[in-house]
Amino acid sequence: MILELERIPDTPILVLYARDPEPGESQPSQSIATQISALHSKVLDLLEDYETIYRVIDFTRLHIDPSDVLHGVAQIGKMRGKPGSLSDPRVRPVFVGKHPLIEASARTLGNDPNGRPRVALFKTLDQALDFIDRERGQDSSAIA
Repeated sequence: MILELERIPDTPILVLYARDPEPGESQPSQSIATQISALHSKVLDLLEDYETIYRVIDFTRLHIDPSDVLHGVAQIGKMRGKPGSLSDPRVRPVFVGKHPLIEASARTLGNDPNGRPRVALFKTLDQALDFIDRERGQDSSAIA
């Protein structure tokens, strides 16, 4: 799996693309845990500038393997309660994907104190960004 991070300029939105390698492209030399740790530091940096941030994870270009999902949920569990994690109330997690295992993973994170699902789930990145725009009351469609 390859993880790529994009920050939408001048917004509290980080988009993490999880994807399979292209033909001929090698896997990154860093482990997934190391990649996630590096990405986590960017989340913490963004939290210095914004009260709430949106952490969008786009799974649409990734072949979903059940063992990968279980590993991902375990990684999330290890981070629970830490600043900048998906359980941090300042971080609004948004998942993008159509696979039933992505939906199940989103549900495992439960509901926030207002009773809404902790993780917003959408089938496309455009739908996710539209949701964020509405929730923020602003336009964040400047994604490259």
